[in-house]
Amino acid sequence: MEKTVKYLGIFALLFFALAFFSRPEGELETLVNNLGKERVTALVLGLDASGRRADAMILATYDAPKNHLDFTSIPRDTQVQIPENRIAVLEESEHYVPSSGIVKLNQVYYYGGDDYGAQYTIKQVQELLGVSVDYYVAVDLEAFRKIVDAVGGVEFDVPFEFTYHDPAQGLSIDLKPGLQVLNGSAAEGLVRFRKSDDGELAYYTDWNRSETQRLFLKALITQACQSEKLLTSAPEIAQTLFEYVKTDISKEDIITYAKMLSKLKTATISSHSLKGTDKKISGQWYTMLDVEASRAVIAGIFNDEASFAKAILVLNGARIDSLARRHALFLESLGYTNVKFETYQDEDDYKDYTRIKAKEAGIGEDLKTLYPEAKYEVDGSIDCDVMLILGKDA
Repeated sequence: MEKTVKYLGIFALLFFALAFFSRPEGELETLVNNLGKERVTALVLGLDASGRRADAMILATYDAPKNHLDFTSIPRDTQVQIPENRIAVLEESEHYVPSSGIVKLNQVYYYGGDDYGAQYTIKQVQELLGVSVDYYVAVDLEAFRKIVDAVGGVEFDVPFEFTYHDPAQGLSIDLKPGLQVLNGSAAEGLVRFRKSDDGELAYYTDWNRSETQRLFLKALITQACQSEKLLTSAPEIAQTLFEYVKTDISKEDIITYAKMLSKLKTATISSHSLKGTDKKISGQWYTMLDVEASRAVIAGIFNDEASFAKAILVLNGARIDSLARRHALFLESLGYTNVKFETYQDEDDYKDYTRIKAKEAGIGEDLKTLYPEAKYEVDGSIDCDVMLILGKDA
């Protein structure tokens, strides 16, 4: 595979934790309730050395009633297809994107640039996994080192000798096996390591590196909760980190939420990996995601009761060629077995936004994770279980 760095999701997840899980007892539930849900989800994007590609992607999910945090690694090389309407927007904005729209997931951020990178990456992840993303955090390498040093280093059991040197990347990794305290520079080497100088450790793949990152993340968060230095200087650290972090969480909220870390002291933490295989296509390595198995991983986290056997009618309410067909095929790829599509015939009722109409309350609510901006309503007059009327936002 190409040499890219996949290391920054770890710090960003701690940053996400500072923002959402560090309020005084009882206040976190208020924050979550204000969002109208019991679960908050953030997409963490670790940027490469250029700051243009999202080479580490982790979905962080907090379940308020259970006080439980889940981390799910998303393979950066996952093959996705950017929809035609988004390609059109990018081309109109003079952003280059392959005409086929077939790219690696981490390249969506690159092709979207500052204007659309985060927005379109979020959309691809939502469509890929069927989840609603509330926030995103994109972070660079310097912030990662700073946060590890800010907590006084992280104690971690290095599984074997990590040795790799690449002057072109400014990378020098020399880690001996065993339990030790890693400072920011050493921690960077741990989570960036992919192979040794002699080319051995071929078994240590990107999947293994993701596992190392998640283990380090858990140690980092657990130990950060006990760090008196971080507790006393959290507002100043948050202020400094905004020089290196891109996020749609406001600076005021970050500083407010970072004042205490009491909630994380009692939270349970689980980590997950999606399922797939690596395949070389036209000289490029892609991860071909096993959609069914990966959806099972997500279902285990969200425990959603999906409408897989319900009669779903997909309607093109946006006058975009092949829109209904494309989304019907998308639903079928996720395991929905009774899907039909048509062009919306009620020309007096076209809307810019997507609508989900259910014959009975509760049916089709799982579709709201796939179309988080859609409006949901119950309409007993429809001839199917669920009617999905696509708008221009689809």
